[in-house]
Amino acid sequence: TSAKRVYSSSIEGWRLYPVADGTVISQNASDGVLGYSYKIDKNGVAQSLFSRPGLVVLPHPSAPAYLLSESTDGSVNLFAKSGASSSPLTLPVHTLAEKCAWLSGPSLVAYCAVPAGIASKHFLDDWYRGIIHSADELWQVDAGQGTAQMVFSPQNEASVSLDVKDPAIDPTGNYIAFMNANDLSLWSVR
Repeated sequence: TSAKRVYSSSIEGWRLYPVADGTVISQNASDGVLGYSYKIDKNGVAQSLFSRPGLVVLPHPSAPAYLLSESTDGSVNLFAKSGASSSPLTLPVHTLAEKCAWLSGPSLVAYCAVPAGIASKHFLDDWYRGIIHSADELWQVDAGQGTAQMVFSPQNEASVSLDVKDPAIDPTGNYIAFMNANDLSLWSVR
């Protein structure tokens, strides 16, 4: 019925992600700069989650799982943490966590857009600024197993280059919708 402050910081540029038992906050990422993320419970208690250079975090909305990426010196790595007590596993794809979307429900499967190549020493910053674009393929990632499998290559199947931004999966898990950052068109892939 009324607003309640649960966290305050003098640092600007936080991203908020609602999760089942609170909120995950993460600093806006920058290549090679140490980034931090925290989980804020409903009482406002902050728990440190991750700290990595160029950190981007994507929490699972209903399970204690995370995709996280780091970006430094032209190297982008994706990791999966599948449970509260597990250690992050390095995944065999190189992309930003924000180019991924979780399936709904308890599944630890996500779909990620993976650039065909990293074309800059400052990929994260240059991509945010729109200076560069990637040519992405869609991969299915299993955070529990630490595996990934390509499911769609638009360059091969549709002769188009897609730079996936803001992917989302419908509740049935049948469609991935996203914006193509190359021309700001909207796409849906079954």
